[in-house]
Amino acid sequence: MKFKAVITGDIVSFTQLDAKSKLKLTSELKKCFAELERKRITEREIEIFRGDSFQGVIKNPAEALLVALYIRAYIIKSRIKIKNSKPDARISIGIGKVNKLRSKIIESDGEAFVYSGRGLDEMKNSDALIKIVSRYEQFNEIFSIICTLMEPLIQNWSFPQAEVVYYALNGYNQIEISKKIKITQASVNQRVKLSNWNELKEAINFSRLFILRNVK
Repeated sequence: MKFKAVITGDIVSFTQLDAKSKLKLTSELKKCFAELERKRITEREIEIFRGDSFQGVIKNPAEALLVALYIRAYIIKSRIKIKNSKPDARISIGIGKVNKLRSKIIESDGEAFVYSGRGLDEMKNSDALIKIVSRYEQFNEIFSIICTLMEPLIQNWSFPQAEVVYYALNGYNQIEISKKIKITQASVNQRVKLSNWNELKEAINFSRLFILRNVK
């Protein structure tokens, strides 16, 4: 059975939002998950449950880190404020075997679901907002280091920087991004630098190659 990745997450400080902001954020999440399904990255659309939690299956585990950044960039660029802060997501990814999916993904099972759920529980008592877990201990140690190093870069994103990262994750170059958001290329370049996109892109590329070579 080919390995897949299960993504389980929740919205940080969701309960601090007012009713209108909760509805807007849920709407943004649904748009994000629909995009990932249209790109054929996920098995069906990632499901939202309990209002602030979500779970889905990524077809290719090598795209796991990209998906986590995609979701976080989408949420932050929504410009919803939480007591002078910005919304974000806590995301745990389990890589392993997945049994046949049920009609509701959240009722499905398999080792990837176990790793993903366990990882999210462990994150509740840490500052980490991305965690990748598999059956391989060395793999877990490597990705723990990668995610720890990435976290300060991601949490430093402003709303405009997250927007640029979102378009970059979609494969747009700086000229195309400048046309999309109607600012100069120089301004896009500045946001790219401040978002540490080039460094994050290296992490994505490394994780993709590492998983392709080491996870079967």
